[in-house]
Amino acid sequence: MSLAEAGEVLGIAPNSVRSRWKAGKIRGERDNEQKVWVWLDREKAANDKASKPPVSKRSKDTSKPSFEPSIEGSKDKAISALEAHVQTLAEQLSVANAEIDRLRPKAEAADRLEAEGEGLRGQLAIRAEQLEELRRILAEAKTDHAEELRRLMEQPRMKGFFARLFSR
Repeated sequence: MSLAEAGEVLGIAPNSVRSRWKAGKIRGERDNEQKVWVWLDREKAANDKASKPPVSKRSKDTSKPSFEPSIEGSKDKAISALEAHVQTLAEQLSVANAEIDRLRPKAEAADRLEAEGEGLRGQLAIRAEQLEELRRILAEAKTDHAEELRRLMEQPRMKGFFARLFSR
């Protein structure tokens, strides 16, 4: 039972029940909402109540407990706070969606450019292989032409205008 209910059964204030619970005289525990619940033996509590006069006038009042309006007020405040929080989250979501819509074309362009870059890197690798092949061919041609030039240099030269004209 709650502290208020235990206070009514024992004829003491709820804070006194809390003090007894903290001192270990009454067994109880705290729930997930940090509310304290205690266990009482109703027969033993009835005997204890008969021997003790009530301490608090509030505990004698059997009408609606005084704490309910404050709970209702706090519920309304909590609901209002949650509604305001939902409104804030909705506004943040709207801003985030607008930002996504603004950035989506840029992301698509970036993806396209990345794919083009991959294609160009592939072409670059092919061109590098072709360049190496051309360098090899040029090196072979240089050696071939160097040998032909050496052979031509070793041949005797013809004299005269017509000899030079038709020697080639």
